[in-house]
Amino acid sequence: MVEIREKVNLAMQLKINRIRKGYSVDELARKSGIAKSTIFSIEQERFKMTKLDTIITLGEVLNVSLEELIVERKAVAC
Repeated sequence: MVEIREKVNLAMQLKINRIRKGYSVDELARKSGIAKSTIFSIEQERFKMTKLDTIITLGEVLNVSLEELIVERKAVAC
């Protein structure tokens, strides 16, 4: 059995889900009330820590659960 871990970080998940929704950084900022510079900094991994309420708000606007944004995924192949 082979276990494959895919660690997808918040920055990547945020960007992927923003693009899937068809939002620019400007549009996501406007809809969420979170500064464009904050969203850009998260996506560029410039923050070591991001406030939980910020992540929750972004997830709500993108219709993505908190778990989807921050949880490591793994696949098991037999």
